[in-house]
Amino acid sequence: MRKLGFVPNAASFNAVVNRFARAGDVRNAEKWLKLMQGAGAVPGQLTLNSIIQAYTLAADPNGAVRWFEAMQAAKVAPNEKTFSSIINAHAQVGDCFAHAGPFQ
Repeated sequence: MRKLGFVPNAASFNAVVNRFARAGDVRNAEKWLKLMQGAGAVPGQLTLNSIIQAYTLAADPNGAVRWFEAMQAAKVAPNEKTFSSIINAHAQVGDCFAHAGPFQ
């Protein structure tokens, strides 16, 4: 992209992060999140929800909760998708109420 003169912005990084997240590819979703931050773009609700979704699809509720906590630390407001993803991550491993923290 850069060779063609395109300067990536938050929207273009979000598209790539989201694509990897929808595939449950946590490693690449986080890699592109780091590239996004390195380029000076600030991850917002969409980006962080995508990372949480990646952990949900990977059946890793602890990872989903860890990113929820990072979301709160960054003062990014969660929404229904955030909480739904965390619930689904726990449901996939058969433990819907293992971590009630985000819901208190």
